[in-house]
Amino acid sequence: MKLHHEDIEASLRRFLQRHSSGVELAKDMRLVDSGFFHSLMAIQLIIFIEKEFGIELEDGDMGTARAHTIESLTRLIESKLVRRPTSTVC
Repeated sequence: MKLHHEDIEASLRRFLQRHSSGVELAKDMRLVDSGFFHSLMAIQLIIFIEKEFGIELEDGDMGTARAHTIESLTRLIESKLVRRPTSTVC
């Protein structure tokens, strides 16, 4: 199955909006500045990403600048998917 950048971003956006209490989420908005993103939400997001995309996030992945926005999370997921031999990312 091919996962496009837009599909990954849309999946993340749906998950985050279900938990955001109506906060409008721009793809370049820092999640920690959104007002709803806290440590429990970060854990829920990690679990969602690992299950949804079949990847394993490493300890430092969520603490880096690579995981601060929807856009940067999308690129992080793409980079993990590319490393999997059976994945195709467009």
